Amino acid sequence: VVQDAPAFQGVLNPIFLNIFSASKMNISKSDPNAYKQVVKEIQLLPQEVLYIDDNSDNLEAAATAGLSTILYHDNQAVLRKIQQVIPL
Repeated sequence: VVQDAPAFQGVLNPIFLNIFSASKMNISKSDPNAYKQVVKEIQLLPQEVLYIDDNSDNLEAAATAGLSTILYHDNQAVLRKIQQVIPL
């Protein structure tokens, strides 16, 4: 899993409290239950979570679970969309 690579851990660990992997959770990202499991573990309501992905099937599953979603196209577009959802 890419996020387990030492080069990524040095960047990700200071930013994120938790990093979830569908393969480690033994569940598909296209299954809404994956997102329900994550929000339960991080003790947030689904509507308090923003999920970004480049796969529309995964976004549909996350939305079905109640998460807000953004389709990833490129960094600048995602940043603009995040600023619309979460004023910085």
